[in-house]
Amino acid sequence: MRNLFIIFLLLLPIFSYAETKTITKTAKVVVPENQSVEQVKQYTSERLFREAAEEAGVAVSSSIVLVDGKVSKDEIKMQTSAIAQKDVSILKQEIENGQTYITVQVKATVDAGELDAFLRQLMQNEALKQELEKERKEKLALEKKLKNASKEEYDKTLSVQAENITKAQVARQKQLEKEISNAKQQLMEAQRRQNAEELQAAKELEQIQKEYMAQDAKLQTRIAAEKDAQAKAEMEHQALLAELAKNALVNDKTMDIAVNDTVEIIAMDAAQVRTNFSSLVNEYKAAMNANSRKLEIYHKSQLDILEKQKFTEEMPKKGEWDNTAAYNEKKAAYNKRKEYFENKKKQDIADLKAEYAERKANSEKDTKTSLLKALKPLYERLKKYNTGMYVASDTSKAVIDFGERDLDNIELPIIVKYKMKKYNFKYKFTSLQEFRAMYDTRASFKAVPVYALEPNSAKGAKPYLTGFRVVHLGNNKEQFFSINADYEIFPEILQYEQMAQELSPKPKQQEPEKIEMSVSSDYSSNSYKKHTSDTIKTVNSYKTNYWLYGIQGAGGFNLDIMNIEFSIQSHWRFNKWFGIYTNGSVLVGINGLKSSFSSDDDYDDYDDYYDYYYRSYEKSISTIDTGIALGLGLDFYLTNNILLFGEINAAYFIEDNGKNSFGGIFRGGLALQNKDMKHTGMRLNIFIEGIVTDTISGSSPYFGAGIYF
Repeated sequence: MRNLFIIFLLLLPIFSYAETKTITKTAKVVVPENQSVEQVKQYTSERLFREAAEEAGVAVSSSIVLVDGKVSKDEIKMQTSAIAQKDVSILKQEIENGQTYITVQVKATVDAGELDAFLRQLMQNEALKQELEKERKEKLALEKKLKNASKEEYDKTLSVQAENITKAQVARQKQLEKEISNAKQQLMEAQRRQNAEELQAAKELEQIQKEYMAQDAKLQTRIAAEKDAQAKAEMEHQALLAELAKNALVNDKTMDIAVNDTVEIIAMDAAQVRTNFSSLVNEYKAAMNANSRKLEIYHKSQLDILEKQKFTEEMPKKGEWDNTAAYNEKKAAYNKRKEYFENKKKQDIADLKAEYAERKANSEKDTKTSLLKALKPLYERLKKYNTGMYVASDTSKAVIDFGERDLDNIELPIIVKYKMKKYNFKYKFTSLQEFRAMYDTRASFKAVPVYALEPNSAKGAKPYLTGFRVVHLGNNKEQFFSINADYEIFPEILQYEQMAQELSPKPKQQEPEKIEMSVSSDYSSNSYKKHTSDTIKTVNSYKTNYWLYGIQGAGGFNLDIMNIEFSIQSHWRFNKWFGIYTNGSVLVGINGLKSSFSSDDDYDDYDDYYDYYYRSYEKSISTIDTGIALGLGLDFYLTNNILLFGEINAAYFIEDNGKNSFGGIFRGGLALQNKDMKHTGMRLNIFIEGIVTDTISGSSPYFGAGIYF
């Protein structure tokens, strides 16, 4: 039995395994009146977790063979109280016979591996106790035997024990000698393997040295070949430079601009196209209006005829021999005929109105279809002008500078200077040889400005810069570099596309704004675009910026308080209603600025005031001669021409009385400006101003006006 138990302990770790088991328990319980649902849920879930733990313990213990009944189920269940994961939920809450019931469900996740470990420990402890108990019994038996034995038996027993000890020592010595022998053999085998590995490493090193010498010989041969190729390439490069220089002289003389391709000629043609477009629209609109009037006149005449129709039959009279039934039958027939007449009249009027609406719609559709067909060539030309590429007729050329060469990406930074602005581009080359040749002859690079057209006033057109054609005169290789140019779409293009959309509408999330058939001079609804050669994308037309510079003056009702300001402003307009600007200015005082606290009658009460200012009845001494100011302002657009503005500046005043000071300037007022300030324009400011410094605190407002360009 003891041997079987030891074998079972040896096999137990093999067959045991860690298993995670999830047990679900559900219970329907009543909620007493003096307890809450949460309290009932709490103690019910604790009871269910205990049951789940007991169930998990029984499930584990049932898979274990108990030995001599030493391992009890109670001992197993003691280890199941630690549950790895607990989930509690209320599945249902209901009322039955006036009593509240809840259904509680718990999910307990138990790691059975912990139970297996506990069982193995219990069984090992049991085996150790049995072993100790056996040795104790044997010792007691031996002591009892020796106690009762004679001297001869005592000596014999000791002799047997000594013999057993000697045998055990001999067996142990043999075991040690065997282990030492095995260790020596293993050491010899390790030394043999080490010697073999060292020999193999020496052979591999010799092979690597041979391969290195062969590769070095190939490398020397390749270096010599590359030197020859480099010398040949240098000769070809010099020949290419000579050819490029020769071609540059020829191409520079023959690089003339065709007159009929210039943007000035195209602008005149675009203006004529816009005029023709407007004329066609007006002609078709007049024709459509005339036709609509004819249809309306015809419709009104027909409608008058129908509306004037009356039921002329008179009410039947009761005959001499008509009884009541017969007479009522006559009246019913009369009323039926009258009702039929009135209904038919209403139906005829409705049919006439429907016919008129249909004929009017068809007439307008036919007119617009014919108009679109007539306008299509003009529309296509304006689209081409709007995004085309045209050069100017003047001979002014852009200046080109060059940045640092990028040999890794085979590209050369180019800085084009044109009309006080700089544009940065990267010229890419197809090969390093081409890069070198064109770089060495970079004086042959030329940049030609390229323009397209946008509307100018109601019927005109003006050019806007789209980019530069950069050409090398030595080989006539050309690259075009576009710039992010905002431009305005011709309103005729939008008008044509709107009419086309009305004829064949497409489903959209938002209805587009209706565009009248007449050409308007107000371009606030047109959109500025980013220039592309193949597509047009609409962006907000009010995202623009512009610079203003000019003068303005502020003073009181007499010339004794006045200053003149020279300033420059940078404006950003974000949307239809709002913009901001920065302001930088130089102030020049005229006859000084006097404190609003001073008066002609009460100077005796301001002793400290004389520390800063000196007033003479015979002579006025200025307190502010000049100054500099920097500030921010807000623009609120009432219309495209009229806006309100407010401004605050931080200023440093240089006064002639030795009391230089810092201060603030506050303004607010009304401004009048051109509709489109993106390129050029004029602005008039009418405002009220106040100045506050550490010496003139709380000065009264001034009144002023300014003009900016």
